[in-house]
Amino acid sequence: MKRRFSWTLIFALLPVGGVALGACVGDEPAPVTPVYVERDSGLGDKDATPGDAQTDQNTPWNPSKVGGLFLWLDGADANAVKRTADNRVTEWTDKSPKAKHFKQTAPERAPYFTTSAISDKTGIVFTASSAQYLLGPSFSELRGAHAFAIYKTLSATQTNNGFWKFSNGDYVYMPFNDNFMYDGFGATGRQLTGVPQPNAAAPHLYEVVSTVNHWAGLFDGDPKTGKTAAPNTVDFFADGSLLGASANTDGKLTPGVYFTGIFAEVIVYDHELLDSDLAQVRDYLSAKWQINIAKPDGG
Repeated sequence: MKRRFSWTLIFALLPVGGVALGACVGDEPAPVTPVYVERDSGLGDKDATPGDAQTDQNTPWNPSKVGGLFLWLDGADANAVKRTADNRVTEWTDKSPKAKHFKQTAPERAPYFTTSAISDKTGIVFTASSAQYLLGPSFSELRGAHAFAIYKTLSATQTNNGFWKFSNGDYVYMPFNDNFMYDGFGATGRQLTGVPQPNAAAPHLYEVVSTVNHWAGLFDGDPKTGKTAAPNTVDFFADGSLLGASANTDGKLTPGVYFTGIFAEVIVYDHELLDSDLAQVRDYLSAKWQINIAKPDGG
């Protein structure tokens, strides 16, 4: 028997302190109808153990229900964001078993933890003019990956906007000064080119896959909004990673282009998700962040 949980029960957010975004964020998009996640109760869940057969059925669905979780940064969980008294982020704690925490030890470079970032939930706000970013560990042990990022830029005219660095490829732009998006997550070079920026006034799901068979990037689950390249060489930078900034191919992890906007959630799996697994992750993100996301084929 399947059980459907109410939206308010699953995704109710505990009130926390933070810096309000105010007018810098712009108007939020009109509410969308959330996609609810249905799942089997009890031992049918992927993470169920004999000891939790009676309680697991009442646990809200989360990314750990799908195998291969490699990174889970959840901006809506205030307990997963360590910060100073003035809400500068010192660590965004990874909720996956890998402990891939993202940190910032320089106060002047630390982004802010903020309330009502997206869909009345908390998140992390980066400002390019202040050169804010978080530094993470290497992901070079990955031989393939499927990443999900809920983000929003803070200006419809934002250009030369950095994003992240996980690979040896050149600068990532979301978007560049031509209003197109460029990324090369888990690849040797920038693969996503010639793709116009989605509506910057709204939050989006950016999704990217890197395997030996292909590389693909898309927005809000719509394959028409991205680019696919094959074959692909999986390549992650050995010396670390960046969130809120990107760097060039000089072999260093030196931020060069910074992000102005919000990161709300970042999830990485160690393989490409397909079918029901992909549908469940997209449903979870759609409902949580109130974003319309296309259904995968067969999902």
